[in-house]
Amino acid sequence: MFFKGVQNKQRIADNIIEVYDIFDNNLSLNQIIFDTLFEHLKENGYQFNITSLLSSFGSSLKDRLNSEEGAEAKVVKMVKELVNSKLLNQNKEDLSRIIVNALESLGNKESFNKIIDSLSKAQKDKITQYIQISDLKVLLNFVLGNTHFHSILDNLIKRVFDNLSTLNDVTSYFDIIKRVLAILDLESLETHVLGLMEDILSRNEVNDSVYRLLKQTLGNFGVNTNDGGIDVFIRDLSRNLDTLLNQTDLLKPIIKKFFEKLKHASRSNNKEKLINTLSTISVDIVKIMKDKVTSDPKSFVDNLLEIQFIKDNKPALIKTIAQLLIGLKDKGTLKTIAYGIIDDLNLSADTLEVLDKTTLKKLVDIVLSKENLNNLITNIVPELLNDTNW
Repeated sequence: MFFKGVQNKQRIADNIIEVYDIFDNNLSLNQIIFDTLFEHLKENGYQFNITSLLSSFGSSLKDRLNSEEGAEAKVVKMVKELVNSKLLNQNKEDLSRIIVNALESLGNKESFNKIIDSLSKAQKDKITQYIQISDLKVLLNFVLGNTHFHSILDNLIKRVFDNLSTLNDVTSYFDIIKRVLAILDLESLETHVLGLMEDILSRNEVNDSVYRLLKQTLGNFGVNTNDGGIDVFIRDLSRNLDTLLNQTDLLKPIIKKFFEKLKHASRSNNKEKLINTLSTISVDIVKIMKDKVTSDPKSFVDNLLEIQFIKDNKPALIKTIAQLLIGLKDKGTLKTIAYGIIDDLNLSADTLEVLDKTTLKKLVDIVLSKENLNNLITNIVPELLNDTNW
């Protein structure tokens, strides 16, 4: 399938050996593979655990990469050797054909379903804690067959592949990142990421799987999803995710901010500016969420309550939120969130004389351990949502 239309398969096979040698010469790949297998056999016998093997291999690779020569020097050296390798120069047309074939094969549901079916029982059990295998297939097959997703991969893979020569003289991570960003069509990528998200949120075949995913996830956190009203609410929520995200105006600004920062980074003329631009992406995204949600929670809640499907399911929404909060408390998630907020507080010197972060955390522990807290949550959530004049 991948080699359809490929003219010189033998030359590709021969030149792949050279690429392997590049990795082996720089990272002692043969030695890492041997040591990983030997240690695994010594500890586990012939009971192979792929996850454990890959973890050990990854750790050894990381250690070798960070050896005396330094990770950056090794990565730069390997990039330059790969760019000048026979595989990426003599087989350019055939490799382009393989990439096209691979992109086209992503829409083949049967092939991808076989990959999922081949997962071990342990891997499937872990997945089904969050989503059923059948729904995972639906969601992934939809994404992999989506034209926007194909355009994203085409932009990421083919454009880099077709412009590898620009990486010939890189000398640092800064050079590599800046030139890769320059190669990519960031405007096109942004358009197709937005298009992919819109398709995911609006297609019926995806909505049914999202419904079951939400139902299972909320159930895992103590929400009684067998309650008729809550079930209808989850169903309507899964069908109206696009309306919800458009009304709250969260998704598009986050995606646009992400690409705005990438475009800015691509124009950076020194390492410090590039690192600063990329490192503040998460900060800017958090700021968007704070500006939209936590800086004015009343307006945010009022905005949500104006959505028609929310209005139609308000009693079920109240029950869902109350039960979810209790579930998050019981699992320790509320405590983790509260601790994180306290750690981020910028307490003044005067405040610290009266109340420090350790004391605040102890107060959180006391509040969350109160026996009547569940009743308090159950009673206060309806009051907050039925009358938002806080």
